Amino acid sequence: ASTVEADFDSGRILKFTSGYLGRERVKKEVKAERRVYELEELVGEDSIWKFQWAHILTNRPRGPTLIADTNDLVFAARIPEPAGNATFHQAAEDAAKILDQYRPLFFNASKPLKWHRRGHFPVQAMGVSFGGGQEVAKELYHPDKDQELLNRIHDMPCFQRLAGHASTAFRMWAPRLYSFYAGYMDQLRKMMPDLVFNFWNSIFACCTLNFGPTTTTVEHVDHMNYCYGWCAITALGSFDFRLGGHLVLWDLKLVVEVPPGWTMLIPSAFLRHSNTSLQPGETRFSLTQYTAAGLFRILSDEGVARTKMTPKQLAHAQQEQIKRITAALNRFSTLDELLNDQE
Repeated sequence: ASTVEADFDSGRILKFTSGYLGRERVKKEVKAERRVYELEELVGEDSIWKFQWAHILTNRPRGPTLIADTNDLVFAARIPEPAGNATFHQAAEDAAKILDQYRPLFFNASKPLKWHRRGHFPVQAMGVSFGGGQEVAKELYHPDKDQELLNRIHDMPCFQRLAGHASTAFRMWAPRLYSFYAGYMDQLRKMMPDLVFNFWNSIFACCTLNFGPTTTTVEHVDHMNYCYGWCAITALGSFDFRLGGHLVLWDLKLVVEVPPGWTMLIPSAFLRHSNTSLQPGETRFSLTQYTAAGLFRILSDEGVARTKMTPKQLAHAQQEQIKRITAALNRFSTLDELLNDQE
């Protein structure tokens, strides 16, 4: 694995969480601008930003890239397709084609496309979540027609392949954090055995399908996800990753090349992120996987929604929540730990 050392202390996350949720950190004027930047605006001599550019070097094997902070904690990673595995590459191509084919079945001229927090492209989320006034964890609701289409998609081997690969990489490069997720997901399955999860081979509780055909996000944070957790962003489509579709990590002043079929693992509830623009005629889709912060909270609270707690129960839950804040950073692994484990 190669490494990128970021001039960043991941301990900053502590200032932007109550213990589970992140916080909206994008400035109002930035959100109002809805800007997708070109690569040349962010890197190079003529750029006002002068961001670092994380290239994929052609003179060495294409292995994972670990992004470490000033304390050598690995808090993000770029994951390639499995080396020499043509069937995986085909799965990524198939997934892009399916998203392109299914887009008009979900979205058409009678249903105008609206801007959302991440940009101006059609999306569908599916999986298990908790929040927004819910009293119990449950599967996201969709009308019957849409749910039938989503069921077809998540049963397709290509999406299962992509989802499982991202989850396996999570386990390899953040083993303590992954174990934390696994413990909570096991608890959820025991508490609510009738819940149906997206992918049998993925640790994540929820996912979003970004239907393109030119999925490029504006600067945003996914603050409803678990603040210390990783989100898996798998790029799909047909685009020149050296010229566009990069992942921009604004807090790190870093621009990362992410080819189709590759996955980024990042704490999306904290790091402000976006994409660079594409070239004319290119397509980009993506599969993102994540787990809502509310799921961790309701499980920590033994399945009792805080709106239903007595004052004594609520005070105890809030006290326990404070204790968890500082412990959470210890779930990231150091470079030495990870690289020694690979030897």
